[in-house]
Amino acid sequence: MATLPNKFNNRSITKKREKRMKSEQVEKSLRSAKASLAVEGLHVTENEEALVKARLNGEITESEFKQKVMDLINE
Repeated sequence: MATLPNKFNNRSITKKREKRMKSEQVEKSLRSAKASLAVEGLHVTENEEALVKARLNGEITESEFKQKVMDLINE
C-alpha cells in the first residue's frame, strides 16, 4: 500500500488543525478579555495585545513575558 505524501499525512493535517484552533481560541479569549476591560473603562494597546499573543502562542517564555510587562509599566 502506498503512503501519502507528507502534506496529506493525517498527523500533519491534525497538527495544522490544532494550531488553527489554538489561534482561534487565543483570538476569542483576547476579544473576551478586551471586552471585559472596556466595560471597566480600560483599553488594551496594540503592544500589550501583541505581547499577550506572543505568550499564549508560545513565542516567548513566562519569564520573558513578565520582564516585557515590567518594561511596559516602566516606560
